[in-house]
Parts: sequence; C-alpha cells; structure tokens
Amino acid sequence: KPLVNADVMEARQEWYIKTVLEFVDNWEKQYNNGEHIIVSWDVVNEAVADGASATNWLRAGNSKWYDVYGDATFIVNAFRFANKYAPADVKLVYNDYNCYSPGKLNGICNIIDMIQATPDARIDAVGMQSHVKIDYPAVTGQNSYEAAVQKFISKGLDVHVTELDIANGKNPYSPFLLKAKYKEYYEMFIRNRKTEGKNGITSVTVWGVNDENTWLNNQKEYKDLTQYPLLFKKKTAEENEQELVCKPAFSGVLEAAQDFNSSK
Repeated sequence: KPLVNADVMEARQEWYIKTVLEFVDNWEKQYNNGEHIIVSWDVVNEAVADGASATNWLRAGNSKWYDVYGDATFIVNAFRFANKYAPADVKLVYNDYNCYSPGKLNGICNIIDMIQATPDARIDAVGMQSHVKIDYPAVTGQNSYEAAVQKFISKGLDVHVTELDIANGKNPYSPFLLKAKYKEYYEMFIRNRKTEGKNGITSVTVWGVNDENTWLNNQKEYKDLTQYPLLFKKKTAEENEQELVCKPAFSGVLEAAQDFNSSK
C-alpha cells in the first residue's frame, strides 16, 4: 500500500513509544517496588548508512522511515517521545555498528547534534556495537575505536560497548593473539571508563557465551572460516572441567583489570 504521510507516522511513533514505556513503568511500580528492570533504552538503532558521507549519511533506500520523512526528523522525534515518557533516570541511547569508521562516526555525530539542539529531546549515551576483528579496527590512535569513544564522550555522552566479540577473520586462530587483543580492548575500556563527574564507558556486553554458539559462524563473510571470538569454549571429553572452559582471552580481561588496580 502507499506510505502514509509524516503526520500519521509521527502519531503512530508517539503512540508506540508511549505504550511501551508506560507499560514498563506501570509493571515496575506494581511488581518491582518501583525499581527499574530496564535502565537504558535503545531508542534508535542502526540509522546511519554504511559509507556515510557528509551529504548522504542516513540509510536511504532501505528504510521506510526515511522514505516517509526524507530526513532525520523521525530520529529526533523518537528521542523527543522517549524523553517525554521515560523516567528521567533511565538512559536513552543511540546504537549502531562500525561507529569507529570515519563516515559513520560523522553521521552519528550529526544525529547527536540534532537531538541535543532540540529542547524537548534527550540522548544520554551511544551504544557501540563491537563486532571487531583481530586486525581491525585499530584500538588506539587516529580513526581508532578509542578515538570514536572519546568523540562521543566529548559531546557529553556516555558509551555502552554492545555486542563485543573479536573475530579472527581470515587469520588462523591463535588463542594467545586473541588474549592480547581482549586485554588491549579492556585496557582501553578501563582507561575511558565513566568516573564521578565525567562521562565515559558505563557498560560492556560480550555478544555470546562460548565459541561453539557464536553467531559469526553463520555469516556468509566467514563461510569455511571458523571463528573463535569469545571468552569461553565448551569442554571436551578429556577436560576435567565444568560445562564451559575459560580461554586465555578470559585471563586477558582479568589481567587488564589487575594491571589497572596495581597501578593505582
């Protein structure tokens, strides 16, 4: 059927956001003593185009939202309505992947600037989907993961590290290279963590429990290239362990924290 106009879509959008947020708020009050079961909302997800440029940075062509509006109004409206109906202490987040690529980073910053320029809108954090590879992106330096983190922090926002896994890609799997990379990332996370009075990284979510169940091995990109991106693996018949076995990568995470604590 023909697409509706922007006024109809805006009314639908507000109704949907209002319904979801009020339902959760009422449930918390009725069944959870008013304490939050959801502390942050992914308000808008993956709206910036791959290969975003200064003039074409939204996902035109595969977004019905964009087809209705022709611009980023619907994104700003989502944060207006979320701010209107969400509790003030619940965080409102924009989430996307490849945030560290320059074009996409600039597109996300465009969204942030538009939201922050709208008086009745609110954005508290950026979610950085983090399906990284052992050799991409650079963790630190120019056009790196850390550079993107610090760009978002400079805009007065926190960062949520979402969907973290580290693929070996086309490289042979090395448990010790993976350990070193996890340690490098977690050292950077700790270095940019949120502290009192300052913005920073507030959470890290690893995308999966064990290598055998990683989503990456179902991707066309990795056909015939087995990936080992996580912190645990299933035990073998010969291993006298529990259901899961800690990989060296798990130790890399612990070492990052231990090194930080010992340097304080």
